[in-house]
Amino acid sequence: MKKKITLLCVFLVFVSSFTFSSDYKFLFGALGMHEDYLMGIGPTYLNVGLGKTDWTFIEGNTTELQTYLGGGLEKRSLWNSKTTGINSADENIFSLDLIRADWKVRLNQGLFSDLITASIAYDGIFEYFKDGANLINNTIYPDLNGENNLGTYFTAGLKLNLMNDDMFIQDGFLLDTEFSIAPVQVNSFFGKSDFYSANAEVNIAKTIISRQAYDSGRNLFSLVLVDRFVANYTDGDCVPTYFRKSISLGRKVRGFSSYSYNNKLTFVNNLDLRVSVFELDEISFARVFPRFNFFLDVGYGMLEYVNTNVSEDNLIASTGVQATICISDFASLGYQFAYVLKGDNFDKDQTHVSVGSLVLMLDF
Repeated sequence: MKKKITLLCVFLVFVSSFTFSSDYKFLFGALGMHEDYLMGIGPTYLNVGLGKTDWTFIEGNTTELQTYLGGGLEKRSLWNSKTTGINSADENIFSLDLIRADWKVRLNQGLFSDLITASIAYDGIFEYFKDGANLINNTIYPDLNGENNLGTYFTAGLKLNLMNDDMFIQDGFLLDTEFSIAPVQVNSFFGKSDFYSANAEVNIAKTIISRQAYDSGRNLFSLVLVDRFVANYTDGDCVPTYFRKSISLGRKVRGFSSYSYNNKLTFVNNLDLRVSVFELDEISFARVFPRFNFFLDVGYGMLEYVNTNVSEDNLIASTGVQATICISDFASLGYQFAYVLKGDNFDKDQTHVSVGSLVLMLDF
């Protein structure tokens, strides 16, 4: 585990060292690993992008065009029964190996001196299922009916940003709302997808204490309290598996399995007490410092699971700590220990368990 974290740290610091002119910036999208390849150490999936800000549509506000490109290998464990739709770790649950390519184009436009940011985005995804999914006429996983899937969806959002986030300290308020929609399948161009999703997120942060060196101003210590509340509603005739990860309670409540507890209506509260120490001044091209997040997460899901008629209420909760190395403003790499207070982690196939996992980046 130490070797894995060290190699990934070196990789991310190397990526962060690339610089562009003041009108461009590097964007880190996502990094993933597959346990069956590269000994589970090296990244098998990478998504990166470029932001361009050298034009202005509205004077005094930022206009940014972002483009992302990603690809690699992925292992996806799905927790709704193929036959009943029930969310559990039974014999009907399966894992899927796939080759994935994805791309995104996003336009952000600041308003009212960048107090509010409006955005529109297009996402495209192509997936090739290595062993073939072939769930013919399956209504629970309709996007897995063949050997591959081509999907797309569009997103519009508004963000109110009253947050002062200097990484080491954080104070203020942020409201982020998004609405995503996927078109009904047209011939074979759009693939199997037909859904809509509304998401609202509120972040509140308060720096309790911070200390800097008197001589150099180097950041030495900070204690920050951060709370996030997220509400999501997703429905449609075909919510594809690639979209379910982002909306599932299991993804947003730490210590649980991604793709689990994917109710149509979900609420999540994440509470962090963040301890940051000793920023490294010796690294000139990136901000690097250790951080410890002590967290308490609670999630509630209601109504049916997506693509099913199975209705279950789910209350899940966890607590634990993340020990990370923060690298500039795009990656936090380290290890997470979570203890499941209520609910099931289906990967562990037991109810009350402690769960360890890698952390690649913070969600908020």
